[in-house]
Amino acid sequence: MKERSEALDLYFKMYESEKRGEPYTRSRLYQAFVERNPHRTTKALEYKLQNISACLVEMGFAPLRGMAPAFNYQRSLLPEAAARIEPLQRLVIESAAEDPPVPGSADRASIVPPPLLKRSNWTELARVEPIARKIDFVGREQSNRRLGLAGEKWVVELEQKMLRDAGKFSLANEVRHVSVEEGDGLGYDIRSFDPATGADRLIEVKTTRSGIWMPFVLTRNELQVSEEKADRFFLYRVHDFGKRTRVYMLSGALESGCDLTPLSFRALPKAQSA
Repeated sequence: MKERSEALDLYFKMYESEKRGEPYTRSRLYQAFVERNPHRTTKALEYKLQNISACLVEMGFAPLRGMAPAFNYQRSLLPEAAARIEPLQRLVIESAAEDPPVPGSADRASIVPPPLLKRSNWTELARVEPIARKIDFVGREQSNRRLGLAGEKWVVELEQKMLRDAGKFSLANEVRHVSVEEGDGLGYDIRSFDPATGADRLIEVKTTRSGIWMPFVLTRNELQVSEEKADRFFLYRVHDFGKRTRVYMLSGALESGCDLTPLSFRALPKAQSA
C-alpha cells in the first residue's frame, strides 16, 4: 500500500506540473522512486502509472501525456485516484476555459493512428464501478465553442492541403465548413472529399488541448448521422491542440468504432394507469 501511495503521489505531481506548464524530468522521478523502493523496477512503476491513467480516463479526465491507460487495475485504485484528482479540479477547469492556442500548420504528418485498447481491457473496464464526479470536464472543454471552432478551421485547412497535394485543386476549393455556413445541427461540421476518389466525406470534429486518450462527447444526432451515412461519415479527433497538434480519424458508424457510455437521459412522466 505504501508503494501504491507513492506511485499516486508521483503521478499527480507530474500531472499538476503538466497542467501548470512546468517542466519536469520523468526519468529522474522514476529513478528516485526505484531508489526508495529497490525491489520495484522502473517497468513495474510505469505499469502502475498506466493503471492510474486508466482511472482518470474512467472518470472523464485526460491522463498524463504519453502515459497510455492500462485498464486491468484493482478496483480499490479508482477511489484513491479520485481523491487525488479532487484538489486539482479547479486547475483542470481553468485550462479547459482558456482561449485556444495557435495550432500550427496542418499537413499529412499531423495524422496519427487512433488509440486502440485490447478487447480484454474493455471487459475489465465494464466491471469497474463508477466514481461520482462534481464536474463534467469533457463536456466543459467540448462546450468551449472557441476551441471547437479553432479545431474545425484547422481540419478545413488540413483537408484542403491534402486535396491540393493530390492535385485536386477544384475539390479543395469546394471544401465547406458547414457548421458555420449552415448551422451545427447537421451532425457533422465539414463537407470534404476523398483525395483518391473524390467521394464525399462528412466530417465531425472533436478538439481537445489534452492528449490522445481524452474522452469526448457525442450527441444523439451525430450517432444517428454516422449510422445513416456510414459510408461517408468520419470523426476527426484533434488532440494536443496548440502544442503538437495531431488528429486521428474514425470512419463509419460511431457505435461500432467507439465504446459508448450513456451520461444522461431526457425524461418525461409516463401516463399512469388507473
